[in-house]
Amino acid sequence: MQSIKNIRTYGLLAVLFIYSVQVVANEDVADSPQHNFPVAEQQSSSKIMNKRDNYLSERGWQLGNNSRDDGSSFYISWGQADIAAGQQDLAFPDARVAAFEQALLDAKGQFVTSRAEQVASESISEIYTDDRPVDPGSLSDDRSRIEVLTEKLLAAGESKLDDFLRENGIDPADLSKQEKRVQAKSEFQKTVTRKAIDSVVGFRPLTTFEDGGAVGVVGVYSSKQEALARSIRNQTVVAQPDRAGPGTVQEILDKSLTKDSDYIFQHGVRLLYDNKGNPWLVGFAQAGVKATKQASRLKLNMLMRGSRQAASDLARAQMAEFLQGTVSYDSSTTLLSSAEIAEISQAGKKQVNTSINVGKLIQTKIRQNAKVSMEGLTTLKHWTANHPDTGHLIVGEVVAWSPVTLASVRSSTAGGTSQQQGSQGKKGKAAAVPIRSGADFESNASF
Repeated sequence: MQSIKNIRTYGLLAVLFIYSVQVVANEDVADSPQHNFPVAEQQSSSKIMNKRDNYLSERGWQLGNNSRDDGSSFYISWGQADIAAGQQDLAFPDARVAAFEQALLDAKGQFVTSRAEQVASESISEIYTDDRPVDPGSLSDDRSRIEVLTEKLLAAGESKLDDFLRENGIDPADLSKQEKRVQAKSEFQKTVTRKAIDSVVGFRPLTTFEDGGAVGVVGVYSSKQEALARSIRNQTVVAQPDRAGPGTVQEILDKSLTKDSDYIFQHGVRLLYDNKGNPWLVGFAQAGVKATKQASRLKLNMLMRGSRQAASDLARAQMAEFLQGTVSYDSSTTLLSSAEIAEISQAGKKQVNTSINVGKLIQTKIRQNAKVSMEGLTTLKHWTANHPDTGHLIVGEVVAWSPVTLASVRSSTAGGTSQQQGSQGKKGKAAAVPIRSGADFESNASF
């Protein structure tokens, strides 16, 4: 009997000991940094960037410059922006589109800044007739790379400065040494900035990632893509049979986007090749319908018409911007003010939102100064769907341009554009929002 009591006593003590250890352990965990501060893995930006990193690594790419075995290269940039509306807000669908535009500006600004640095480095190499690298130690937080390269230009001998000024249409004969330095600095930064902006033509989104809180954009640029964009803009593009795709453009879209709600996660302009090698620019745009189930049929129809028009206007604007994409380097030097040139020249500094600011500047100049005829633009599809995670009603339009559509328009003085009306998807209850990405149309890297 005594032994049984002892066993019970020892058992109780053991239970109490285990419980006390668990309490202490729980207190230690509760006091650990991961419970006192936001957890990295739970942040929207971290999840999206992990998706981006996986996407790039699977293809053997990296952010920045990438080289191929054939000697060609391309540039990958990244932009990200928060969605400025909650998932239950009627403005959530349009806030998603705004976040995409902001992220695209970020990616474009990063590219322009990098391109300006590259142009500046190449120019300095030409002036010094060698390939002297810039000392990384000379770069500091309060100076951009272009500012450092400008200093290297000014450190060149006076005869080299004279040559540089003459090449830029300035006679150095009557200028003092200080005046030459001031003029050389101004012309160098103007030239670098204009050439960098000129390269924006053809820059476009490659894919997107988003969840309920943010949108990320992977952007791409290559000289091949720039040349194609210019040939499209000049309407001199021809088919490239060696780049023939797996079917017609409509078949390619239908294979990758099997239902209307898939189009919700497609933004911007994509480049596709049909089965004959014809390049097609395809633009995806959408707009939210700010209505609930309680809206009357009359109000709903009116809101949907307005949203369809907004989506149509956005689709055409995106296409035009891709083709415009530049304030021509050959145009007047007065297009860019000294302040705007300085903003791009100093963009390499470690500042918050610098690339977004540069992107906005580029976009403004594109819209103000570039004009492109969009003859041959056609509508491939209208669609209506509910967001699969939040239930919002969204309408969209897909537009396209190719040598085929251009030839069709020019060969016919009559005829309309065929339009396919999308079906409305089923409404679902808003759930936890997973990370979603745009369809991968370009596994063969057409750029």
